[in-house]
Amino acid sequence: MQSTLKLTWAAFGLLLTGACATTPPPQAELTKAASQVTAAEALDAKRVPQARLHLELAREQIARAEQLIEDGDNDEARRAITRASADAELARALAVEDTTRREAEEAQTRLDQLRKEAM
Repeated sequence: MQSTLKLTWAAFGLLLTGACATTPPPQAELTKAASQVTAAEALDAKRVPQARLHLELAREQIARAEQLIEDGDNDEARRAITRASADAELARALAVEDTTRREAEEAQTRLDQLRKEAM
């Protein structure tokens, strides 16, 4: 009887330890990833085809992460959030690169016009 009671308490202790070991929902990371998507959108990333693709992938991963959090799979949600952050950051970088390239092309065009006028 006493060994059964000890075994029951040991099993309960292991169960309790396992329950406490689960990772908490990654809400802060999810919020950060959503902010990264918003930042890319503010740079009009959707006008750049590759950036638009990565923006959509980021949104999909955020939606997936939200569902995983709801299902209690916080580890997998964290991985989805990491992918969303990477896609959002890439979308932002592609939008910045496109804007910079366009500005450089416009500056070159103006410079060429000034050179023609100076001749």
